[in-house]
Amino acid sequence: MTKLKWTLAILIIFCGFFYFSNPEGIVINEKGRIEGVGNKLRALFQGRMFWDLQYTLATITLRKINEPGESFSSRMQGLDKNFKEMRDSIDEITNSYLSPNQKQAKTLRRKADSLEKAAYYMEMDEMSEAGRLRRVHELNLIISIIDTKLSSSEKPPTFIFLIASLLVLIVLMLVTEYTKRQKKLKIIHSVSGNK
Repeated sequence: MTKLKWTLAILIIFCGFFYFSNPEGIVINEKGRIEGVGNKLRALFQGRMFWDLQYTLATITLRKINEPGESFSSRMQGLDKNFKEMRDSIDEITNSYLSPNQKQAKTLRRKADSLEKAAYYMEMDEMSEAGRLRRVHELNLIISIIDTKLSSSEKPPTFIFLIASLLVLIVLMLVTEYTKRQKKLKIIHSVSGNK
């Protein structure tokens, strides 16, 4: 009987955890599959609540991705500007020691470096934008899948879950009471049998 009580108690705790806990982030992939066993159990126990939360997380993420932000190149150009100011102040001191040809070579090297950095920054911006567009496409697919699930899913069986938990708790209490009475009867029989 004790094993049964512990098993039922653990089962209630297990089911309660997956009913009341939330997944960490968007756990639906672009194929509509739920990632992870724990998240599949959450979807099973929570029903519509799970899909509502996933919809909210996906739309918030999509909105954040679509907000205008500072590009990689503009951030790096700001750092380059600070670096150029420091380099110019050093050049004021060191330029007096250079020949005209060395000054010209230094200027040409800096222009070449500047062009190379600009090309690199443009490439990084293009890669970043491609990644952003890919994520936007994935999120749009996920949102449409969630919309379909929400239109076909029912409200979570909260009342049924609570009633089932209450019934299991009552069964546990009855089993405990029955076990206590059985122990008392054994004690009474053993005491009355010894006299």
